[in-house]
Amino acid sequence: ASYQFMVSSNNLILIFLGLESSSLALYALIALAKNEKSLEAGIKYFTLGAFGSGIFAFGLLFVYAGSGSLNISDIINSILLVNMHSDGEYFVLLGFIFLFVAIGFKLSFVPFHTWVPDVYEGSSSPLAFYMSIVTKIAAFVVLIRVCSAFMYVDIPIIRYILFAFVVIGTTIPNIIALLQNDVQRMLAYSSISQAGFVLACIFIDTTQSLVALFLYWVLFLFSNLGAFGMLWLSHNKDKQWDSRYSYPFIKFSGLVRLSPLLAVSFAIFMLSLGGIPPFGLFWGKMYLISSSISAGYNILALIL
Repeated sequence: ASYQFMVSSNNLILIFLGLESSSLALYALIALAKNEKSLEAGIKYFTLGAFGSGIFAFGLLFVYAGSGSLNISDIINSILLVNMHSDGEYFVLLGFIFLFVAIGFKLSFVPFHTWVPDVYEGSSSPLAFYMSIVTKIAAFVVLIRVCSAFMYVDIPIIRYILFAFVVIGTTIPNIIALLQNDVQRMLAYSSISQAGFVLACIFIDTTQSLVALFLYWVLFLFSNLGAFGMLWLSHNKDKQWDSRYSYPFIKFSGLVRLSPLLAVSFAIFMLSLGGIPPFGLFWGKMYLISSSISAGYNILALIL
């Protein structure tokens, strides 16, 4: 209900309340297992979530100071119709930066991603899947609405900020993922990278790119559901393979002999997440890259 409340509202205060009420439930769910890892994950998520909330509140303050309203349509009108003096423009820019950073914490953009691998590692596979999909799609809808308001301000630095986050968010997490020893942590970095791809859709800001966003996220939903589902099926309480990790790579060596169906299914979902043709997420990436080229962002398409 809090997610529906959040995405249907036009007021930044109500969006803030929806964002927080959904997060509060997650803090409890993560720590519910009551083991050392889940409690650590819950505390980390709670601490950084509270920090993100404070930043969001500061963003609201600056937006209100610059435009005189917290209603998204009124903010757009004040930006377009009223000749804002330079101070008002700076306040709106500051407000955008603060709101973007706060939502970036929720969506785990680089460099606000540090909590994600630890929280995913401490959560059960179904909960980690839920956090990687449901919480993010609601926050992405909020980000689209916030960005659509601030894109009207003729301040080039806002586009530069978004472009920088897209480039960093799609490259660095994939490099870090190569160094992981645990499948669930690797999938955490995968979801950080996918968030960077979806941010590219918001940066391009055309009808085709916004269609690509939802197509991409639906395909990611099924690929991620499959990957985390395979982890859940292979779950074992005894850490026979590694003293720390529940899903080390060594656990899955020789899986094709033990359970061929599980191994082949896991491979298909992993190849899909990697964007290998002809599997699901490849088509989402192809549509995103074609929307980037159509909008004239050839360098962005090359990076993606």
